[in-house]
Amino acid sequence: DIPEIPESIKFCRALEIADFSGNPLTRLPEGFTQLRTLAHLSLNDVSLQTLPNDIGNLANLVTLELRDNLLKSLPTSLSFLVKLEQLDLGSNELELLPDTLGALP
Repeated sequence: DIPEIPESIKFCRALEIADFSGNPLTRLPEGFTQLRTLAHLSLNDVSLQTLPNDIGNLANLVTLELRDNLLKSLPTSLSFLVKLEQLDLGSNELELLPDTLGALP
C-alpha cells in the first residue's frame, strides 16, 4: 500500500497515466495539479475526502475515476476540465454537485 503520494510527484512532468486505486490515501499532495500532461487519473477506493480546489488545472485530463471514496463535495474548477470524457463519482457521499459541472462537454 502507498499511504501517501510524495510531494515530488509534481516533478513528473511527462506523466500521462496515474492509478492509485486501492491505496489508503485521504488527499492529493500540494503540486499534484501541476501535472499538466496527466490524461488518466484513477483514485478509486482510496478514502479520498477532498479534491484540490485547483483540480481544474489538469487541463489534459480525459478520464477521472473517483469511485468508492468519501467525497462530500466537488470543487467548481472541475468545469475547467474541457477534455474530460469520463467522470466516475459512484459510491461517494456527495451532497451537492456544482452547477458548473453542466458546462462540461
